[in-house]
Amino acid sequence: YIGQTLVIPGKNAYQPASRGTVSRDGSIPSQTGTTEKTGPVETGELVSWPDVNTLFARKTTATLQDFATGRQFNIYRLFGDNHADCEPLTAADSRIMKECFGGQWSWARRAAILLLDGRAIACSMAGMPHGTSQDISGNEFDGHFDLHFLNSRTHGTNRVCPDHQAAVHRAAGE
Repeated sequence: YIGQTLVIPGKNAYQPASRGTVSRDGSIPSQTGTTEKTGPVETGELVSWPDVNTLFARKTTATLQDFATGRQFNIYRLFGDNHADCEPLTAADSRIMKECFGGQWSWARRAAILLLDGRAIACSMAGMPHGTSQDISGNEFDGHFDLHFLNSRTHGTNRVCPDHQAAVHRAAGE
């Protein structure tokens, strides 16, 4: 944005958010752990999907940072065998995510960084709520969104998506 101040933190500025849990009834437990936002991370590391699938377990939370804006919001991983299907954790997180996409939900792929257990992992998010599966009610997000990583695949075609992969590499600084 015009007049926006750009702040680039030092290499050790990232502090991890805790991986909490969300109950199946749609409520957010009172002890999900801390999900404090940190200063923006410059780039993420390239981690292959099979490794991320183990690191970012189903039914856990993490922080997602939009690569272009540095905005951060909390997410919850539902499921996904070929890539991670996720939801914003709260209504406030949904609003931040929507703002990253210019105020409208979109299938556009955006470079992002998953902040998880002390790691910053390059990824790509699509900004369109879809599907009927969701665990969290009241987060102003009907359905889930796709989160892709190095060599992840789409569910429908079981193929690597070039647009998602380009965004993943952008998030890694390539």
